[in-house]
Formats: sequence, C-alpha cells, structure tokens
Amino acid sequence: RGPGRRPRGVRRRACRRSQAQAMQTALEKAGKSVTLLEYPLLGHAFWGWTIDYHTAEEMDEAVVAWTDFTNFLARHLSPS
Repeated sequence: RGPGRRPRGVRRRACRRSQAQAMQTALEKAGKSVTLLEYPLLGHAFWGWTIDYHTAEEMDEAVVAWTDFTNFLARHLSPS
C-alpha cells in the first residue's frame, strides 16, 4: 500500500539485476512507488554480518544498507 524499498546485494547470485529491475518496473506499472538500492559489496542476508567473516569494507557497506532500511521504516511506519 505504501512505498517500497528493494535492497539488493550485488554479490547475491540468486537474484539477478535484471530480475530486481523487472520487479521494480512491475511495481511502478501497478502505480507503486519503489526504490531499488544496490550495494556492490553485499550478498544475501547481510543484516547480521560479523567482522569474523567479512572485510571492513563489506561491514561498512552493510551498516549503510541497514541505516537506509531503518530510515525508510522510520519515515513510512512511524505513528502519525
């Protein structure tokens, strides 16, 4: 019903960029507001990453992705 946010880790192989773009196009054709955000260093399920398994650069980008997501929720789901 509200706007959508579609985060995509570019390193995630299960979802090709063309698939993410097709989803965005379909949602826009349906009259939905959607933003596709791509994170070049990230794969799937990057919300719970740890420094034990990922580089500092990947961790920094995961923080950016998490911040983008939580800011989106705060803007669109906060009580009015």
